[in-house]
Amino acid sequence: MSFRDQVIQPSLLDHLITDQTIMITGANKGLSLEAAYHFVWLEAAKVILGCRSIVDGEAAATDIPSSSGRHNLNVCEAWELNLTNFSSLQRFLALICNYFIHSS
Repeated sequence: MSFRDQVIQPSLLDHLITDQTIMITGANKGLSLEAAYHFVWLEAAKVILGCRSIVDGEAAATDIPSSSGRHNLNVCEAWELNLTNFSSLQRFLALICNYFIHSS
């Protein structure tokens, strides 16, 4: 049996998540970016992109909905998050608390 035969393929979500807010770190490139595309395609209510570079994050937040065919271009938001900087983490957590307090 080869290694490839032993790899388990993860299943992707295949149902709509219209009432969910999704938060992804490192979401302006790589697998996290692909995950953001997938969650927007599944019609998440909001996808928050935690990115070290706010410029790159905002570019991804603009591109993802239009590339996914979503009519709501405001579905993605880019928030600055540098996990190696404690003050950046504190600001991100404050945004999270503020978002969920005002959205409930």
